[in-house]
Amino acid sequence: MYYYHYYYFYNFYYYYYYYYYNYCFYYYYYYYYYYYYYYYYYYFYYFFYYYYYYYYYYYYYYYYYYYYYYYFYFNYYENHNTNYIPNATAILVLLLLVLLLLVLLLLLLLI
Repeated sequence: MYYYHYYYFYNFYYYYYYYYYNYCFYYYYYYYYYYYYYYYYYYFYYFFYYYYYYYYYYYYYYYYYYYYYYYFYFNYYENHNTNYIPNATAILVLLLLVLLLLVLLLLLLLI
């Protein structure tokens, strides 16, 4: 009889320890995946902010060169009062505008 109660108590202790260990394991498992999800959410948010910042950076410089290209165009046209023939600087600025537009489209595709 004593052996039976000892075995019953030992069995109860073993199952209690097993469920406690199982609970700790699932708690650690949940904590790990919560941290994993938080890390990747922060990673995605950082790169979204990064591409958003560079999108507006290239957008600003696109209009910056666009403004100076047309400023140069109208200034040259008003000073010479002839048909405008673009020189090498204006062609380079136009190529730079095309390059910035391609980079902007690439960034939009990456987002």
